[in-house]
Amino acid sequence: MAAACLALLPNVGFSDTFSRLEDGYDFFSRLHPREEGLPGETAAIDAIVSFLKAEGVPFVIQDFHEPVSGYSFSSSIVATIAGAVGSSAMAGSSVEGSGELVIAVPLDAEPDAPAGSDGSYGLALALRLVARYAGTRPPQTLVFAFLGAERPYATGEHRGDYPMGSRNFIAGLSTPPGAVIYLDLDSPPATLAVRNGGAGLVTPFWLYQSTVAAARTAGLPFSGRPDDGPLYRLRLNGDPTAIEPYLEARIPAITIACGTVGAATEASVGNWGKFLDGILFSVGKGFPATWDSHYITLPFPGSQLLLGEGFSVKLILAIILAVVFYLIVYSLVSRVRMKRRAEAFLLRGGWELPLLAVVLFAVLVASTFGIGLLRSAKGPGFRWQDRYADFLYLKTLVSFLFFVIAFDLLKKLPLSRNTDFYSIAATVVYGIDVVFFSFVDISFSFYFIWAFLFSVLFGKTYNRILAPLIFIASQAFFIYPSLSQLREPEFSLVGGILFSTWKGNLVLAMLLLPTMLMVIRIDYLFFHPVKRRKRITMMSLKIIIAVISAVLVLSIAGVPARVLPAPAAKATPGSMELSVSSDRFLKRKSLHFTIIAPRRPRSMSFSLVSTGSTVVYDSSFPWELRESGGGDRIDLAIGVNPPTPLSIDITVPAGFTGTAKAVASFPPLGGARTGTTLDQVIPIE
Repeated sequence: MAAACLALLPNVGFSDTFSRLEDGYDFFSRLHPREEGLPGETAAIDAIVSFLKAEGVPFVIQDFHEPVSGYSFSSSIVATIAGAVGSSAMAGSSVEGSGELVIAVPLDAEPDAPAGSDGSYGLALALRLVARYAGTRPPQTLVFAFLGAERPYATGEHRGDYPMGSRNFIAGLSTPPGAVIYLDLDSPPATLAVRNGGAGLVTPFWLYQSTVAAARTAGLPFSGRPDDGPLYRLRLNGDPTAIEPYLEARIPAITIACGTVGAATEASVGNWGKFLDGILFSVGKGFPATWDSHYITLPFPGSQLLLGEGFSVKLILAIILAVVFYLIVYSLVSRVRMKRRAEAFLLRGGWELPLLAVVLFAVLVASTFGIGLLRSAKGPGFRWQDRYADFLYLKTLVSFLFFVIAFDLLKKLPLSRNTDFYSIAATVVYGIDVVFFSFVDISFSFYFIWAFLFSVLFGKTYNRILAPLIFIASQAFFIYPSLSQLREPEFSLVGGILFSTWKGNLVLAMLLLPTMLMVIRIDYLFFHPVKRRKRITMMSLKIIIAVISAVLVLSIAGVPARVLPAPAAKATPGSMELSVSSDRFLKRKSLHFTIIAPRRPRSMSFSLVSTGSTVVYDSSFPWELRESGGGDRIDLAIGVNPPTPLSIDITVPAGFTGTAKAVASFPPLGGARTGTTLDQVIPIE
């Protein structure tokens, strides 16, 4: 099958085949499906090896016969272009030293990824960059790592093994590289997206800054995003990211992904070359050893503003000193007024603030329950993820409306009628948030610093037009980043915000409390209970919110649920054969198993269970031995997409007796929603 895939090549050399980015992209696209261990991936490996030989670039091939985690029928290719400073740290490479820049690109494709959107562009681009630098001596050594077994479609306990190619690559390093640029380009990009972290880990500031600057200089447009660092540090990304293994090993790494889809053109190769040149130039005298991970990225149209950890700390200290100075001056100039405001806040804040926080939490819980009922009413065929924005707007608007109505009822209690109390309370809560989140993570604090400063300005404004505008400005760096990050599939924020009854709503209540305090003050500016102003504005706002909420409910209710296909009749997959032969030598028994499946399985498990205690002397696959009942159990790691027939060799004591079991899982056939599973058990005498 691999030979048939390679026959797709024109009758020219490999250098000519990949002489243009479009040709390479088309070639790899035609190897679809290029999943781990399948013939398409094998053909891609053979093509890359032939290309590297034609270009005279030294390389090594890594297999997974002695894996760090799991087993795979795939391979990785690591090519090295020696630079003026530093050289390859690959064990077994002909070049020795360290300090290289690694360009990593996955070889295999996501399961069921359509042709052309399966990483073919990333492979073609990497080969064009190899050709660009081959025969040159870049400032730093370049290592191109074409990594197999990267795409994690394994489920259950083995999903954590991925990205297996990266883990295997790291294990083969004699010394850590200076940095890793991970090209996760499923499609030709019109704009790039920069990913800077994993679970609990963040790319160092110098690499992020160098990457953004190099992309801007090279004319590679990137989609500006707010700071994802805090979300990675809170482990809010759902699946593991591609660069997590590198960050865990304290190797600076960053991901370049496709923001919006464009076209594959040879002209863009020059931009990519300038991009790498920019990074190589920025580290021309060596890779920094610093690891500043508490930085802030602020999105602007077509650009980003980067604030380092040092600047953030100085900013917070300056604000704290400025606030202290302001309070001292204010207390000296307006001592009586300062004393009156402090007493008013201390007398009422102790009980009114907790009361409003509890009311807000109850409103959020009620809203969560309501949208949960709406989702349930749509049935199992409805995907709320497809309309997550409508659900998010609905919960926000309904919670706001319910809180305003609840506050109207609470006015029968002796609540404060002083508008200054609510602005002071909002400022105090934001100040507490600044201090608290500075200890949690310095990069979190910026958003609250912004809101804190505007809340101070808000408290000094009594104009009924200017005050709402300042209020909107105070929320800007909460609203825009949230909407942007909620659109990203790798973060599991949406489900937590929408459907987490307790933890999610408790956090939301504390974050939204100062916002609602500012809303109350705006309400009092339009209608004060003492001055008896008419409530035309707030009543109009309530009506508008109620109408929008009703429209959203009707919109969601009117969306037809997906019709789930009826389970197709399970096609008879045939039978699976498991046979064994054995050879004895001295006190050992070599067992030779052959597994013949009716078609290629997606995954397979194989185990031996002995009647008593045993040991394993040798095995063609990684194994794990553990107790099982009155005997021992030997589990082999087979890997995904194993070939059929499959041969397994294992050496055990000569007196081994027990059973062998093979279980194969097959992908769906004939429109079925689920695949099939076959198993076979045979005795071993």
